[in-house]
Amino acid sequence: MVDYQTISFYIGVFSVVFGVITWYIQSRRNQKITQASLYMQLHAQWRDRKFIDNYYSMLQWEWKDLDDYAENILSDHEKSLTTTEIIWYFESVGQLLREGLIEPDIVYTMLGDRFMNWAEKYADILKAVRDLYEAPERYRNIEYLYEEMKKRQQTVRKQYQK
Repeated sequence: MVDYQTISFYIGVFSVVFGVITWYIQSRRNQKITQASLYMQLHAQWRDRKFIDNYYSMLQWEWKDLDDYAENILSDHEKSLTTTEIIWYFESVGQLLREGLIEPDIVYTMLGDRFMNWAEKYADILKAVRDLYEAPERYRNIEYLYEEMKKRQQTVRKQYQK
């Protein structure tokens, strides 16, 4: 015969287990909602015509070296603002990726080759600025973003070659 105390004990255990499972499911769901919200915020930048214009303008700029870049690009107020906007956007995306707040596959889907083209064009400039200011940590999130996107790019290309 089962007594009242045993039944109460099992009901309590079941309630705790049920509570933990419910919390876990809700936590995973909230994480996905947060990632979706971050994705939409990051993607909103690419729907802004000014941002898109600035991004493509930066890809058109030409320079010989860091001095030429500083003289012809950074000395122009609008170009300097554009540079800051684009760099900080990619730096922010890299930080979110580094912190695990957004999935690499989502970022690759959103940025992919657009970021890779920009990063490869500006790699020498970013390195020169890092060296100039003796700040190896500067633009580390852009570098991290580049390495992660490179991995995804190779994976995607292998899948399409099959």
